Amino acid sequence: MEINILEKIFKEVENGVSGALVTITESQGSTPRKSGTIMGVWKDEFLGTIGGGMIEHRVIELSRELIKEGRSKEFYFDLTKEAEL
Repeated sequence: MEINILEKIFKEVENGVSGALVTITESQGSTPRKSGTIMGVWKDEFLGTIGGGMIEHRVIELSRELIKEGRSKEFYFDLTKEAEL
């Protein structure tokens, strides 16, 4: 699945379409996905998953905002307690 995501991102970039590569860089304990998991996000679609749920939804929203702004950012989410999203 990761190769398909990277291939899609590569093709979109070649076609001048902006997108985001979301990567879990660190995870600890029991999490839906582990470090190295990736997801591609574009204006109207996404490919892959970083675990689903509210955090994935929020990451997609934030990624789309950053695509519009043309910048990148690192996010931190704590799954061990109620986190503010």
